[in-house]
Amino acid sequence: MFKSIKAAFSKEPLEITFDQLPVIMNQEFARELATYMQRAECLSQQIVETFSDLKELLKQLKAAPATTSFTELTKNNFCDRACERIDAITIPPAAWPAYRTFVGDAEEAMTLINNPSLKEFKQLHQFKTIMTQIASKAKTVDAKIIEFRKMLETGTSKKVLDVFDAYETIKERQQELAHLGETIAMTEKSIPFLVDEVGKNDREIEMNRLKLSELHELEIEIENKKTQLDTLSKQLDQSFSGMDKLFRLFFHQHETYEDTLKSYAVQPKETFLLHDAENRLPTLLAELEKEINNGAIDCDDKRKEHVSDLAKTPAMLLTLKADYLRLRQSIQFLNQELAEKEEPFLRAMRHAQETKSQNERQVEALREKRQKRLDDRQEAERVLRADTSVLLMSLSDLLNREIVLRS
Repeated sequence: MFKSIKAAFSKEPLEITFDQLPVIMNQEFARELATYMQRAECLSQQIVETFSDLKELLKQLKAAPATTSFTELTKNNFCDRACERIDAITIPPAAWPAYRTFVGDAEEAMTLINNPSLKEFKQLHQFKTIMTQIASKAKTVDAKIIEFRKMLETGTSKKVLDVFDAYETIKERQQELAHLGETIAMTEKSIPFLVDEVGKNDREIEMNRLKLSELHELEIEIENKKTQLDTLSKQLDQSFSGMDKLFRLFFHQHETYEDTLKSYAVQPKETFLLHDAENRLPTLLAELEKEINNGAIDCDDKRKEHVSDLAKTPAMLLTLKADYLRLRQSIQFLNQELAEKEEPFLRAMRHAQETKSQNERQVEALREKRQKRLDDRQEAERVLRADTSVLLMSLSDLLNREIVLRS
Protein backbone atom coordinates (compact mmCIF):
# COMPACT_ATOMS: atom_id res chain seq x y z
CA MET A 1 0.00 0.00 0.00
CA PHE A 2 2.79 2.45 0.94
CA LYS A 3 4.64 1.61 -2.28
CA SER A 4 1.47 2.40 -4.24
CA ILE A 5 1.07 5.75 -2.49
CA LYS A 6 4.75 6.62 -3.00
CA ALA A 7 4.55 5.72 -6.69
CA ALA A 8 1.39 7.74 -7.11
CA PHE A 9 3.00 10.87 -5.75
CA SER A 10 6.30 10.36 -7.55
CA LYS A 11 4.70 11.78 -10.71
CA GLU A 12 3.28 15.20 -11.36
CA PRO A 13 -0.45 15.43 -10.55
CA LEU A 14 -2.68 14.92 -13.55
CA GLU A 15 -5.12 17.79 -14.00
CA ILE A 16 -8.25 16.89 -15.94
CA THR A 17 -11.80 18.07 -16.34
CA PHE A 18 -14.59 15.75 -15.35
CA ASP A 19 -15.67 15.20 -18.95
CA GLN A 20 -12.13 14.10 -19.89
CA LEU A 21 -12.28 11.17 -17.49
CA PRO A 22 -13.81 8.54 -19.84
CA VAL A 23 -11.43 9.60 -22.62
CA ILE A 24 -8.40 9.06 -20.39
CA MET A 25 -9.78 5.76 -19.11
CA ASN A 26 -10.27 4.48 -22.64
CA GLN A 27 -6.78 5.61 -23.61
CA GLU A 28 -5.12 3.98 -20.61
CA PHE A 29 -7.11 0.75 -20.50
CA ALA A 30 -8.36 0.29 -24.06
CA ARG A 31 -6.53 -3.00 -24.65
CA GLU A 32 -7.43 -4.43 -21.27
CA LEU A 33 -11.08 -3.45 -21.65
CA ALA A 34 -11.20 -4.92 -25.15
CA THR A 35 -9.82 -8.21 -23.83
CA TYR A 36 -12.28 -8.08 -20.94
CA MET A 37 -15.28 -7.45 -23.18
CA GLN A 38 -14.13 -10.17 -25.59
CA ARG A 39 -13.88 -12.66 -22.74
CA ALA A 40 -17.26 -11.55 -21.35
CA GLU A 41 -18.87 -12.00 -24.75
CA CYS A 42 -17.31 -15.45 -25.09
CA LEU A 43 -18.46 -16.54 -21.62
CA SER A 44 -22.00 -15.28 -22.16
CA GLN A 45 -22.13 -17.20 -25.47
CA GLN A 46 -20.89 -20.39 -23.80
CA ILE A 47 -23.38 -20.04 -20.93
CA VAL A 48 -26.32 -19.53 -23.29
CA GLU A 49 -25.25 -22.55 -25.39
CA THR A 50 -24.89 -24.74 -22.31
CA PHE A 51 -28.31 -23.62 -21.10
CA SER A 52 -29.68 -24.69 -24.48
CA ASP A 53 -28.22 -28.15 -23.89
CA LEU A 54 -29.79 -28.17 -20.43
CA LYS A 55 -33.15 -27.26 -21.91
CA GLU A 56 -32.95 -30.21 -24.31
CA LEU A 57 -32.26 -32.52 -21.37
CA LEU A 58 -35.22 -31.02 -19.48
CA LYS A 59 -37.42 -31.69 -22.50
CA GLN A 60 -36.27 -35.31 -22.48
CA LEU A 61 -37.05 -35.49 -18.77
CA LYS A 62 -40.53 -34.11 -19.34
CA ALA A 63 -41.15 -36.65 -22.11
CA ALA A 64 -40.00 -39.58 -19.95
CA PRO A 65 -42.90 -41.73 -18.66
CA ALA A 66 -43.67 -41.60 -14.94
CA THR A 67 -44.95 -44.39 -12.72
CA THR A 68 -47.71 -42.29 -11.12
CA SER A 69 -49.77 -39.28 -12.07
CA PHE A 70 -48.37 -37.38 -9.09
CA THR A 71 -44.80 -38.01 -10.25
CA GLU A 72 -45.78 -36.95 -13.76
CA LEU A 73 -47.28 -33.70 -12.48
CA THR A 74 -44.30 -32.93 -10.22
CA LYS A 75 -41.80 -33.69 -13.01
CA ASN A 76 -43.63 -31.55 -15.55
CA ASN A 77 -43.94 -28.58 -13.18
CA PHE A 78 -40.20 -28.73 -12.44
CA CYS A 79 -39.30 -28.89 -16.13
CA ASP A 80 -41.68 -26.08 -17.10
CA ARG A 81 -40.34 -23.72 -14.43
CA ALA A 82 -36.72 -24.48 -15.31
CA CYS A 83 -37.30 -24.04 -19.07
CA GLU A 84 -39.13 -20.78 -18.45
CA ARG A 85 -36.10 -19.43 -16.57
CA ILE A 86 -33.73 -20.63 -19.28
CA ASP A 87 -35.80 -18.98 -22.03
CA ALA A 88 -35.35 -15.62 -20.28
CA ILE A 89 -31.55 -15.88 -20.56
CA THR A 90 -30.23 -14.45 -23.83
CA ILE A 91 -26.88 -13.06 -24.95
CA PRO A 92 -26.70 -9.56 -23.43
CA PRO A 93 -25.51 -6.33 -25.07
CA ALA A 94 -21.78 -5.70 -24.75
CA ALA A 95 -22.07 -3.50 -21.67
CA TRP A 96 -20.95 -3.86 -18.07
CA PRO A 97 -24.42 -3.42 -16.44
CA ALA A 98 -25.97 -5.86 -18.92
CA TYR A 99 -23.36 -8.51 -18.09
CA ARG A 100 -24.04 -8.14 -14.36
CA THR A 101 -27.78 -8.63 -14.95
CA PHE A 102 -27.05 -11.59 -17.21
CA VAL A 103 -24.95 -13.35 -14.57
CA GLY A 104 -27.58 -12.69 -11.89
CA ASP A 105 -30.33 -14.20 -14.07
CA ALA A 106 -28.13 -17.22 -14.86
CA GLU A 107 -27.43 -17.80 -11.16
CA GLU A 108 -31.15 -17.69 -10.34
CA ALA A 109 -31.90 -20.23 -13.08
CA MET A 110 -29.21 -22.58 -11.79
CA THR A 111 -30.48 -22.22 -8.21
CA LEU A 112 -33.85 -23.51 -9.42
CA ILE A 113 -32.30 -26.42 -11.36
CA ASN A 114 -29.74 -27.42 -8.71
CA ASN A 115 -32.09 -27.19 -5.73
CA PRO A 116 -35.38 -28.97 -6.37
CA SER A 117 -37.69 -29.19 -3.38
CA LEU A 118 -37.68 -32.33 -1.24
CA LYS A 119 -40.95 -33.41 -2.86
CA GLU A 120 -39.50 -32.90 -6.34
CA PHE A 121 -36.24 -34.65 -5.43
CA LYS A 122 -38.12 -37.76 -4.27
CA GLN A 123 -40.25 -37.92 -7.42
CA LEU A 124 -37.36 -37.17 -9.83
CA HIS A 125 -35.13 -39.83 -8.29
CA GLN A 126 -36.68 -42.52 -10.52
CA PHE A 127 -35.28 -40.67 -13.59
CA LYS A 128 -31.74 -41.25 -12.38
CA THR A 129 -30.02 -41.50 -15.77
CA ILE A 130 -31.30 -38.28 -17.25
CA MET A 131 -31.02 -36.45 -13.92
CA THR A 132 -27.32 -37.42 -13.85
CA GLN A 133 -26.91 -35.90 -17.31
CA ILE A 134 -28.67 -32.74 -16.14
CA ALA A 135 -26.42 -32.53 -13.06
CA SER A 136 -23.30 -32.94 -15.20
CA LYS A 137 -24.37 -30.23 -17.61
CA ALA A 138 -25.33 -28.01 -14.66
CA LYS A 139 -21.78 -28.29 -13.30
CA THR A 140 -20.46 -26.99 -16.62
CA VAL A 141 -22.83 -24.02 -16.51
CA ASP A 142 -22.01 -23.34 -12.85
CA ALA A 143 -18.29 -23.28 -13.61
CA LYS A 144 -18.79 -20.75 -16.42
CA ILE A 145 -21.04 -18.59 -14.24
CA ILE A 146 -18.52 -18.66 -11.37
CA GLU A 147 -15.75 -17.67 -13.77
CA PHE A 148 -17.87 -14.84 -15.15
CA ARG A 149 -18.83 -13.65 -11.65
CA LYS A 150 -15.18 -13.66 -10.56
CA MET A 151 -14.22 -11.67 -13.63
CA LEU A 152 -16.96 -9.15 -12.89
CA GLU A 153 -15.96 -8.70 -9.26
CA THR A 154 -12.16 -8.84 -9.25
CA GLY A 155 -9.18 -7.52 -11.15
CA THR A 156 -8.21 -4.26 -12.75
CA SER A 157 -10.92 -4.46 -15.39
CA LYS A 158 -13.55 -4.57 -12.68
CA LYS A 159 -12.03 -1.46 -11.07
CA VAL A 160 -12.00 0.30 -14.43
CA LEU A 161 -15.64 -0.54 -15.04
CA ASP A 162 -16.52 0.60 -11.52
CA VAL A 163 -14.94 3.95 -12.34
CA PHE A 164 -17.06 4.17 -15.50
CA ASP A 165 -20.15 3.31 -13.44
CA ALA A 166 -19.28 5.96 -10.88
CA TYR A 167 -18.69 8.47 -13.67
CA GLU A 168 -22.15 7.82 -15.12
CA THR A 169 -23.73 8.06 -11.67
CA ILE A 170 -22.03 11.40 -11.02
CA LYS A 171 -23.11 12.69 -14.43
CA GLU A 172 -26.70 11.84 -13.54
CA ARG A 173 -26.31 13.57 -10.16
CA GLN A 174 -24.89 16.65 -11.87
CA GLN A 175 -27.86 16.77 -14.23
CA GLU A 176 -30.28 16.33 -11.33
CA LEU A 177 -28.48 19.10 -9.45
CA ALA A 178 -28.65 21.41 -12.46
CA HIS A 179 -32.36 20.70 -12.85
CA LEU A 180 -32.86 21.33 -9.14
CA GLY A 181 -31.06 24.66 -9.51
CA GLU A 182 -33.33 25.64 -12.40
CA THR A 183 -36.39 24.70 -10.37
CA ILE A 184 -35.18 26.77 -7.41
CA ALA A 185 -34.53 29.74 -9.71
CA MET A 186 -38.05 29.48 -11.18
CA THR A 187 -39.54 29.28 -7.69
CA GLU A 188 -37.56 32.32 -6.54
CA LYS A 189 -38.84 34.28 -9.55
CA SER A 190 -42.43 33.31 -8.76
CA ILE A 191 -42.32 34.47 -5.13
CA PRO A 192 -41.71 38.23 -5.80
CA PHE A 193 -44.42 38.19 -8.45
CA LEU A 194 -46.96 36.77 -5.99
CA VAL A 195 -45.79 39.13 -3.23
CA ASP A 196 -46.39 42.01 -5.65
CA GLU A 197 -49.85 40.59 -6.35
CA VAL A 198 -50.57 40.59 -2.60
CA GLY A 199 -49.58 44.27 -2.55
CA LYS A 200 -51.98 44.95 -5.42
CA ASN A 201 -54.71 43.15 -3.49
CA ASP A 202 -54.02 45.35 -0.43
CA ARG A 203 -54.24 48.50 -2.56
CA GLU A 204 -57.49 47.32 -4.10
CA ILE A 205 -58.95 46.56 -0.67
CA GLU A 206 -57.92 50.00 0.62
CA MET A 207 -59.34 51.73 -2.48
CA ASN A 208 -62.72 50.06 -1.97
CA ARG A 209 -62.59 50.85 1.74
CA LEU A 210 -62.11 54.54 0.87
CA LYS A 211 -65.02 54.41 -1.55
CA LEU A 212 -67.16 52.88 1.18
CA SER A 213 -66.12 55.64 3.57
CA GLU A 214 -67.40 58.19 1.04
CA LEU A 215 -70.87 56.80 1.74
CA HIS A 216 -70.56 57.85 5.38
CA GLU A 217 -72.71 60.97 4.87
CA LEU A 218 -75.51 58.80 3.57
CA GLU A 219 -75.19 56.57 6.64
CA ILE A 220 -75.36 59.65 8.89
CA GLU A 221 -78.51 60.83 7.12
CA ILE A 222 -80.09 57.41 7.64
CA GLU A 223 -79.19 57.45 11.35
CA ASN A 224 -80.62 60.97 11.74
CA LYS A 225 -83.87 59.90 10.14
CA LYS A 226 -83.97 56.81 12.36
CA THR A 227 -83.59 59.10 15.36
CA GLN A 228 -86.46 61.26 14.15
CA LEU A 229 -88.54 58.15 13.51
CA ASP A 230 -87.82 56.91 17.01
CA THR A 231 -88.91 60.26 18.44
CA LEU A 232 -92.18 60.12 16.52
CA SER A 233 -92.72 56.53 17.64
CA LYS A 234 -92.32 57.56 21.29
CA GLN A 235 -94.80 60.42 20.84
CA LEU A 236 -97.30 57.99 19.39
CA ASP A 237 -96.61 55.55 22.24
CA GLN A 238 -97.56 58.30 24.68
CA SER A 239 -100.68 59.16 22.68
CA PHE A 240 -101.91 55.58 22.58
CA SER A 241 -100.84 54.62 26.11
CA GLY A 242 -103.72 52.72 27.75
CA MET A 243 -105.99 53.23 24.73
CA ASP A 244 -106.13 49.49 23.97
CA LYS A 245 -108.25 48.84 27.10
CA LEU A 246 -110.70 51.63 26.25
CA PHE A 247 -111.01 50.43 22.66
CA ARG A 248 -111.71 46.89 23.92
CA LEU A 249 -114.61 48.22 25.98
CA PHE A 250 -115.81 50.27 23.02
CA PHE A 251 -115.75 47.41 20.50
CA HIS A 252 -117.39 45.12 23.03
CA GLN A 253 -120.44 47.38 22.77
CA HIS A 254 -120.07 48.01 19.02
CA GLU A 255 -119.32 44.66 17.44
CA THR A 256 -120.37 45.78 13.95
CA TYR A 257 -117.00 47.40 13.23
CA GLU A 258 -114.74 45.52 10.83
CA ASP A 259 -111.90 43.44 12.22
CA THR A 260 -109.26 45.83 10.89
CA LEU A 261 -110.48 48.61 13.17
CA LYS A 262 -110.98 46.18 16.05
CA SER A 263 -107.22 45.65 16.10
CA TYR A 264 -107.08 49.09 17.81
CA ALA A 265 -108.06 47.11 20.90
CA VAL A 266 -104.84 45.08 20.64
CA GLN A 267 -102.15 47.28 19.06
CA PRO A 268 -103.55 50.78 18.67
CA LYS A 269 -100.34 52.47 17.49
CA GLU A 270 -99.49 49.81 14.87
CA THR A 271 -103.11 49.74 13.67
CA PHE A 272 -103.17 53.53 13.29
CA LEU A 273 -99.88 53.60 11.37
CA LEU A 274 -100.16 50.53 9.19
CA HIS A 275 -103.72 49.23 8.96
CA ASP A 276 -106.08 52.23 9.14
CA ALA A 277 -105.63 53.37 5.55
CA GLU A 278 -108.86 55.44 5.62
CA ASN A 279 -107.82 57.27 8.82
CA ARG A 280 -110.95 56.29 10.78
CA LEU A 281 -109.26 57.04 14.11
CA PRO A 282 -110.70 60.60 14.50
CA THR A 283 -114.23 59.19 14.12
CA LEU A 284 -113.51 56.38 16.59
CA LEU A 285 -112.11 58.86 19.12
CA ALA A 286 -115.18 61.11 18.80
CA GLU A 287 -117.52 58.15 19.36
CA LEU A 288 -115.34 56.86 22.22
CA GLU A 289 -115.45 60.31 23.87
CA LYS A 290 -119.22 60.35 23.47
CA GLU A 291 -119.57 56.90 25.10
CA ILE A 292 -117.39 58.01 28.01
CA ASN A 293 -119.30 61.26 28.52
CA ASN A 294 -122.71 59.53 28.58
CA GLY A 295 -121.43 56.93 31.06
CA ALA A 296 -121.54 53.92 28.73
CA ILE A 297 -117.82 53.41 29.30
CA ASP A 298 -116.43 53.97 32.76
CA CYS A 299 -112.93 55.43 33.19
CA ASP A 300 -111.08 57.78 35.52
CA ASP A 301 -110.85 61.53 34.95
CA LYS A 302 -107.26 61.39 33.77
CA ARG A 303 -108.05 58.86 31.06
CA LYS A 304 -111.24 60.79 30.18
CA GLU A 305 -109.20 63.97 29.74
CA HIS A 306 -106.64 62.14 27.60
CA VAL A 307 -109.34 60.83 25.24
CA SER A 308 -110.88 64.29 25.06
CA ASP A 309 -107.53 65.84 24.14
CA LEU A 310 -106.97 63.26 21.37
CA ALA A 311 -110.49 63.72 20.02
CA LYS A 312 -110.02 67.50 19.86
CA THR A 313 -106.64 67.29 18.02
CA PRO A 314 -107.05 64.60 15.35
CA ALA A 315 -105.00 66.67 12.92
CA MET A 316 -101.98 66.34 15.21
CA LEU A 317 -102.25 62.54 15.15
CA LEU A 318 -102.67 62.47 11.38
CA THR A 319 -99.65 64.74 10.98
CA LEU A 320 -97.58 62.46 13.21
CA LYS A 321 -98.71 59.50 11.13
CA ALA A 322 -97.87 61.22 7.86
CA ASP A 323 -94.43 62.25 9.18
CA TYR A 324 -93.80 58.75 10.52
CA LEU A 325 -94.70 57.01 7.25
CA ARG A 326 -92.74 59.55 5.22
CA LEU A 327 -89.66 59.05 7.38
CA ARG A 328 -89.99 55.28 7.28
CA GLN A 329 -90.30 55.29 3.51
CA SER A 330 -87.37 57.67 3.25
CA ILE A 331 -85.24 55.37 5.42
CA GLN A 332 -86.18 52.36 3.31
CA PHE A 333 -85.26 54.26 0.15
CA LEU A 334 -81.95 55.45 1.62
CA ASN A 335 -81.10 51.94 2.88
CA GLN A 336 -81.77 50.58 -0.58
CA GLU A 337 -79.66 53.34 -2.12
CA LEU A 338 -76.85 52.64 0.35
CA ALA A 339 -76.99 48.89 -0.31
CA GLU A 340 -76.88 49.43 -4.06
CA LYS A 341 -73.90 51.76 -3.76
CA GLU A 342 -72.10 49.57 -1.24
CA GLU A 343 -72.56 46.25 -3.03
CA PRO A 344 -70.04 46.78 -5.88
CA PHE A 345 -67.40 47.97 -3.43
CA LEU A 346 -68.12 45.19 -0.94
CA ARG A 347 -68.10 42.59 -3.70
CA ALA A 348 -64.81 43.93 -5.07
CA MET A 349 -63.34 44.01 -1.56
CA ARG A 350 -64.40 40.41 -0.84
CA HIS A 351 -62.92 39.29 -4.14
CA ALA A 352 -59.66 41.13 -3.41
CA GLN A 353 -59.49 39.64 0.09
CA GLU A 354 -60.11 36.11 -1.23
CA THR A 355 -57.50 36.59 -3.95
CA LYS A 356 -55.06 37.98 -1.41
CA SER A 357 -55.56 34.95 0.85
CA GLN A 358 -54.97 32.61 -2.09
CA ASN A 359 -51.83 34.49 -3.12
CA GLU A 360 -50.52 34.50 0.46
CA ARG A 361 -51.06 30.74 0.70
CA GLN A 362 -49.23 30.28 -2.60
CA VAL A 363 -46.35 32.46 -1.39
CA GLU A 364 -46.07 30.40 1.79
CA ALA A 365 -46.23 27.14 -0.18
CA LEU A 366 -43.55 28.37 -2.61
CA ARG A 367 -41.30 29.46 0.24
CA GLU A 368 -41.64 26.06 1.88
CA LYS A 369 -41.00 24.37 -1.47
CA ARG A 370 -37.97 26.57 -2.10
CA GLN A 371 -36.53 25.77 1.33
CA LYS A 372 -37.07 22.05 0.79
CA ARG A 373 -35.36 22.24 -2.59
CA LEU A 374 -32.50 24.25 -1.09
CA ASP A 375 -32.10 21.50 1.52
CA ASP A 376 -32.29 18.88 -1.24
CA ARG A 377 -29.64 20.73 -3.23
CA GLN A 378 -27.37 20.96 -0.20
CA GLU A 379 -27.70 17.22 0.38
CA ALA A 380 -27.22 16.48 -3.35
CA GLU A 381 -24.05 18.62 -3.38
CA ARG A 382 -22.74 16.75 -0.33
CA VAL A 383 -23.39 13.36 -1.96
CA LEU A 384 -21.87 14.58 -5.23
CA ARG A 385 -18.70 15.75 -3.48
CA ALA A 386 -18.39 12.44 -1.65
CA ASP A 387 -18.96 10.38 -4.82
CA THR A 388 -16.50 12.52 -6.78
CA SER A 389 -13.89 12.13 -4.06
CA VAL A 390 -14.25 8.33 -4.13
CA LEU A 391 -14.10 8.36 -7.93
CA LEU A 392 -10.87 10.39 -7.97
CA MET A 393 -9.29 8.06 -5.40
CA SER A 394 -10.23 5.03 -7.50
CA LEU A 395 -8.88 6.67 -10.66
CA SER A 396 -5.69 7.71 -8.87
CA ASP A 397 -5.20 4.12 -7.72
CA LEU A 398 -5.71 2.80 -11.26
CA LEU A 399 -3.39 5.34 -12.91
CA ASN A 400 -0.89 5.26 -10.04
CA ARG A 401 -0.95 9.03 -10.11
CA GLU A 402 -2.54 11.89 -8.19
CA ILE A 403 -5.61 13.24 -9.99
CA VAL A 404 -6.67 16.87 -9.70
CA LEU A 405 -10.09 17.78 -11.00
CA ARG A 406 -10.13 21.07 -12.87
CA SER A 407 -13.32 23.12 -13.16
